[in-house]
Amino acid sequence: MKDRTLTIISLLLAIVAIGYAAWVHRRVDALVYEAVRKREQELVRDWAPKMDAIYRDMLAGTRVRLPENPQTLQELFEPLFYLTESLGGTPKADINAKRNE
Repeated sequence: MKDRTLTIISLLLAIVAIGYAAWVHRRVDALVYEAVRKREQELVRDWAPKMDAIYRDMLAGTRVRLPENPQTLQELFEPLFYLTESLGGTPKADINAKRNE
C-alpha cells in the first residue's frame, strides 16, 4: 500500500509539473515582450536627456522637430536618422530622384 501511495503522489506531481511547463511555454512570448518593453522604456528614460542636448546642438537652425516626450527608441532616434541622411548635404528628395533615373 505504501508503494502505491508513493507512486500515485509522484504521478500527480509529474502531471502538475508538465502542466506548469506547458503553461510557462505558452506565456514565454508575453513575458519576453513585457521584459523588452520595460527595458526599452528604461533606455529611453536614461538616454532622452543626453540625446536632447545633442539634438539641440546639431539641429539648431533646422526645421526638425525635437521629440518632446519619446516613448520608444524609434521616437527618440528619429532626429538622429534625419541627421545621418542629411550629412552629405543632399536633400532626401534629390537622393530619391537620382535612384529613379
